[in-house]
Amino acid sequence: MKLAGFERLSEIGSGAFGTVYRAWQVDFQREVAIKVLHDTRASEEDISRFERERRVLGGLSSHPHIVTVHAAGTTETGHRYIVMAFLDRGDWAGRIASTTRLDVPEVLDVGVKLCGALATAHDAGIVHRDIKPDNILLDEFAEPQLADFGIARTQQTRQLTVQGGLLGTVAYMAPEAFDGAVTPSTDLWSLAATLHHALLGSPAYRRAEMIQTMYAILNDELPSLVEMGVPPVVEEAVAAGLARSPSDRPADAAAFGRLLQQAQATLGLSPTRLLQRGVQPGPLPTAQAVGPSPPTRVAGEATDGPPITSGPATVPVPGLARLEEARVRWLTGDVPSAEQLLAELAADDNGMVADRARVGLAEIEAARGDVGAAIRHLRPLVSEHSPAREHAAITLSRLLAAMGDPDGAMTSLARASAWPGEGRGDLLAEYADLLQRMGEEREARDLIGAAADLPDGQGQGALLLGAALDLATGDLGRAEAVSTRLEFEAKDAETAGLALIVQGNCAERVDPDRAIACYRRVVDGDFPPEPVAIALLELQALHRDLDDAEEATAMARRLVDGGHPVAGPLAGVLEAAELAGRGDLSAAEGWLRTAEDRGRHPSNRPVLAYGRAALAAARDDRAGVEAALEPLFAAYATEHGAALQAVAAQLLADAGDPVKARALLERALDRGGPEHRAERLLVLGLLTEADGDHERADRLFRDALAVGHPTASRQAQVALGRRALISGDVDTAEAHLRRVIASGDWALAPEASVGLAEAMLMKGRWSRARALLETASEARSVHVSARAMAILADELGHRGERAPAEELLTRAAARAESDTDAFVLVMRIRAALHSLVGEHDGARQAYLRAAERATLGDREDLLLEAALTYVDEDDDVMAVTALGQLLESVDDPTVLDHATLFHAHARLRLGEQDARRTIRQVADGGGPAAVKALVGLAELYEDEGRPEEARHLYERWRDHAPADPEPLRRIAQVLLGAGRASEAKDAAKTALDIGGPEDMEPTLLVMGDVHRALGDHEAAAACWRRVLKSADPDLAEHADERLRSLGSG
Repeated sequence: MKLAGFERLSEIGSGAFGTVYRAWQVDFQREVAIKVLHDTRASEEDISRFERERRVLGGLSSHPHIVTVHAAGTTETGHRYIVMAFLDRGDWAGRIASTTRLDVPEVLDVGVKLCGALATAHDAGIVHRDIKPDNILLDEFAEPQLADFGIARTQQTRQLTVQGGLLGTVAYMAPEAFDGAVTPSTDLWSLAATLHHALLGSPAYRRAEMIQTMYAILNDELPSLVEMGVPPVVEEAVAAGLARSPSDRPADAAAFGRLLQQAQATLGLSPTRLLQRGVQPGPLPTAQAVGPSPPTRVAGEATDGPPITSGPATVPVPGLARLEEARVRWLTGDVPSAEQLLAELAADDNGMVADRARVGLAEIEAARGDVGAAIRHLRPLVSEHSPAREHAAITLSRLLAAMGDPDGAMTSLARASAWPGEGRGDLLAEYADLLQRMGEEREARDLIGAAADLPDGQGQGALLLGAALDLATGDLGRAEAVSTRLEFEAKDAETAGLALIVQGNCAERVDPDRAIACYRRVVDGDFPPEPVAIALLELQALHRDLDDAEEATAMARRLVDGGHPVAGPLAGVLEAAELAGRGDLSAAEGWLRTAEDRGRHPSNRPVLAYGRAALAAARDDRAGVEAALEPLFAAYATEHGAALQAVAAQLLADAGDPVKARALLERALDRGGPEHRAERLLVLGLLTEADGDHERADRLFRDALAVGHPTASRQAQVALGRRALISGDVDTAEAHLRRVIASGDWALAPEASVGLAEAMLMKGRWSRARALLETASEARSVHVSARAMAILADELGHRGERAPAEELLTRAAARAESDTDAFVLVMRIRAALHSLVGEHDGARQAYLRAAERATLGDREDLLLEAALTYVDEDDDVMAVTALGQLLESVDDPTVLDHATLFHAHARLRLGEQDARRTIRQVADGGGPAAVKALVGLAELYEDEGRPEEARHLYERWRDHAPADPEPLRRIAQVLLGAGRASEAKDAAKTALDIGGPEDMEPTLLVMGDVHRALGDHEAAAACWRRVLKSADPDLAEHADERLRSLGSG
């Protein structure tokens, strides 16, 4: 079997209706198990069960003790499949068989963990129905994983039965299941029967015949575990789950788990944590007798011991609850009320409450723009003896970084992170985050490692940062594993919410619907304001990427109205930039002003600068773009600023200043985390490529690939594939692009398909190219979909299929209405097809429609193309008028140089001989149109019978482009015309030596002319026959004409 994205498939198990394969998932570099259903042999009921398993596991597999599902789909041959974690440690049945029976500590540990898994499934409305040792798999850490939900059912579905039998394994079935009554309590009985088997060494009620087993379950006494040496407290706990009446069993899976935990505590074992989705782990039971609590201390009171920490108090403190209330008020926009409450708390008798209130007041001062006062008020609180020292140190460091003093921020955090206490984990996480944003990834990981060793969950914030770094450097498996575990083990709701967000980040590019589900769980759940704001930002960005503008705007509105002091302004700026790009400047200005009104906190400055730059670009104000972007590139240490630098540089380049854009990116290249560094490398590569330095562009793309960030790596692969296509290395291009397609990235895989289609066209495989383009035209990305349709229309038009080409372009234009770049591309191809059939007015209108929507740099180029349509239809009078008007308004130096040249040529054709001097000035000026001017002059000299002057100009062209064989081909043709065939042969041979594969055929055409001039007709025919096979119809036609003339001669 073959499956895209997977290698080394080997069968490891097979049954009547399905096969399980072991495989290597290329994109994530991990082993997986793939369960494939034999649809042709499976009944509708089997298919229903398989589909149910896909749905059930997809919703539950984030639990650390439910087998992980990575993907699902249908093969090219129509077989359904599930991709799951590969677990090679066997199952619990094998574990029991290898030792006869298991030790009590192991059985209790597994029991509690599976109770957490069942509690999560039952809360989701899922009953497993087939719990037994065979369905408890062991991962590489020997942790239990509940598997095989193939006969699971939801509380809403009807029960499935098997003709002539029952679903489930009878020895582990609850009594009521024989009558078809299946509830969560049924699973508890099956789990208890499994635990009893592990302790006894055999199933409690198994008999020789199924009917005898059923009778034993309904009537026989439960075999004694105490006689086997099992402590009574364990037997009692297990027996509770095996009560024949569901009403006599524990109330639910969590209650059963607590019984097992109590047995652990009674035996002096450390109780296993029961992990249940949406429920924070409570205090673990102990074996101590209930009695008076030990003396407690309120944090902030004086002691003779070590310095007071700002960690959680050991008894409730009313002030702490009011502090959290003030924080929520501030983060949801009720600043006056928050400030009033904090002012009252600043006078609290509890020292920690008072100092933390003062930190909050300083944050509000900073948000109002009075950063100096905020820093002055914070510095006294950042001392070893301040009860709120950790909060003060973190707040001070963020302000210093936002004000452009990251070194001061790092100094403050380095000192504070050495303090002992329960807040040390937060300080280490903050310090590590700042270090990785400054490009010090190794040092950041060292701090994360130190934080991970802290007790009682203190290092969870640092572990989450580590998961985000793993994601940014390509280790998605580790990132997802860490964030999934932290979701269930989180010390507080904020950490659990952030863990869910990291899970969404992991899924975003391959399964956007799953990512949306993760973010929605945070937004719609009972989580604090901070993770909710981050999740809303993620949803805004993802819906925008999916071209769901309405939903993206709804997320932005919710954030801005919600009043979060940082996320709200950022959402407003992103919405303003989107509207500005679509030309709705009035609405964009409204969103940006709202963001500026609510975003006075210094960390918002780079974000607001980007918003101003976006509006300036939309107004063609290049100077305004440059001025606005300076603060953005000065803010190396701010996360949102770093995230916007790459797109801002592209904005500046599009506004017509690629040189300044490259300089800003070079300045910031080594700053920031891996994701932002990779993004800057990619944009710098694109700008360098546009400047003609292809070798350095390739290096920059490879550097971006080496960073390891999954999305950036795929973008680099697409760029390298495109570069290979341009250079004619089709095989290398195909290798790069196929890797991206295999990744399943919903945005980039279709884009790579478009590139691969172009490679197929170069190989002459039209049907394969067409299939790829038709598939890509259905992509979720508007830009990719419209581009695929436009390229397909272009190819159809060139093949004479005008009607389907026009229909495709109409669809593409409608699809691209919300995407400026895509719309411009569609209009360019429409113009090209009009020109192909001589409809110059139609081409001109298409260019002008594109110009109305384009950014400044593209707009002037499109206006030039529109003016040149008059040249194409030999209307030099209108060409001179249109190009003259363009010369009066154009700023782009490339467009200016070309417009000057074409204007002079049109004047020359109208008899204005002084225009020749202008052409010469352009040729000698060394500007973007210099080579074109040299060639134009050379062709004039050829027409006038002045071959030596023409050859001299072609030699100058060769000096400009020594690796280009075209000047040598021209020189060879001039020499042939002058009767100097031997010299022409040397020039043509040099052209063959320096040219790439894509240059071979046009050079062979010229070489054939040389051989004929030298009288070697056989060599000439050999050259032309090779060209006759060309995929380029024009070249093949020229070769055919020459061969015919040679034969008639």
